[in-house]
Amino acid sequence: MATMPGTPVPKWGPYTDSALRRYPSVGGRIPAILLRAFGTQKLASARANGRLGELPRPMVEPIAQAASEVASGDLVESFPLGPWQAGDGNQTHINVNEVIAIRASELSSGGLAIHPLDHVNRNQSSNDTWPTVTHIALVSMLQETFGPALKDLATELEAFAARHAETPKVGRTFLRDAHATSVGAEFGGFAALLGDCLRQVAPARETLLLVPQGGGAVGTGRGIHPDFAAAFAGELRAATGQAFAAAPLPCACQVVDAALLRVSHVAVEASVICLKLSRDIELLASGPHCGLGELILPDTGPGSSSMAGKINPTHASMLEMMCMKVQANHAMVLASLSSARLQLNTTYLLAACAVVESLEALAQGVHLFASQLVAPLQVDHQALARHVRQGPGATFLRAREVGYDAVAAGKPTTEPLAPTGSPDRHRPAAGDR
Repeated sequence: MATMPGTPVPKWGPYTDSALRRYPSVGGRIPAILLRAFGTQKLASARANGRLGELPRPMVEPIAQAASEVASGDLVESFPLGPWQAGDGNQTHINVNEVIAIRASELSSGGLAIHPLDHVNRNQSSNDTWPTVTHIALVSMLQETFGPALKDLATELEAFAARHAETPKVGRTFLRDAHATSVGAEFGGFAALLGDCLRQVAPARETLLLVPQGGGAVGTGRGIHPDFAAAFAGELRAATGQAFAAAPLPCACQVVDAALLRVSHVAVEASVICLKLSRDIELLASGPHCGLGELILPDTGPGSSSMAGKINPTHASMLEMMCMKVQANHAMVLASLSSARLQLNTTYLLAACAVVESLEALAQGVHLFASQLVAPLQVDHQALARHVRQGPGATFLRAREVGYDAVAAGKPTTEPLAPTGSPDRHRPAAGDR
């Protein structure tokens, strides 16, 4: 293939060429973090095979070094395939093997004939490798990007709630005026929900640390060196610093990857909370003159191409769309993992790419939402005070003394609202909405 002078020459072989002709190119490429995780997996495999005497000793380090380059993202141009291929990801797996074999041969000055399947893929199958690679990628994402992003947003919400703990406002149910509450209670609730979600990240991450590598094609280890699973796990721990271990029953993980499902559940829980938050901010900031106008949005650039000076909740709508995407992805994960037949989930690649995409989207979206919208968000105290004065909260409370029917009939009351920032000490009547 022709390349511009100075452009890195992609490294792949005939198997990848064949796949490029036979499978669709739409839908982008395999997520980069999965390809980097493949590099880590191949590095650990090479060293485990070397330790077990399964590879000629001179091949071990060239393969390991080439795999390290893949793990670093240095050979990204060599992975052209998209997600629409065999559902076990076999074509991308062979693509990785070819790239590493070609690069390892270069590193050995061409003196070694390193075969992508006989050597780089020794003691491995696409069926146990893809779940292992996916776990490696997700462990990194939960720890380095997704978890910290949720923490950033929870921290900003806690700070906003603390600043406005005593700021009164009218509560609303069915979008209609209800009892009084406070800005602090409203946004503190979102912080608490995110905190609960954040506490689910660590258990989900723990389940990912069991990997099925060594299970082979059907999860029984047939055709695999009996000590490969343990040797691989040890090398993976050394390469990542994470407590990876061999799954006791690879056949289970290779059919229904429950750890992947748990991660998707965490992502969809976060999306539900963030979707509610983004929509509430849009409503509370509506106006500013002809809507609720209780929040003052930061100016993040032109909100309209035709209405000069209009400020829109752009980051709220951005996050709203990302949350919708996460929820759609979760539906795909459920469909994929429940479609496994006999000894293989033949749509696993769809689920793996969907969960990676969900974590990537939410990690970036939540981080920007926290820094660009929530951190500079302000309240309009005049609008809040006006709504409190006009609100019917005191009337609703008066029903305890004069009766529900009397208040519903419009009997006047001058009973003041509950003290600002303090919850009503009375238990709400049954049926309150």
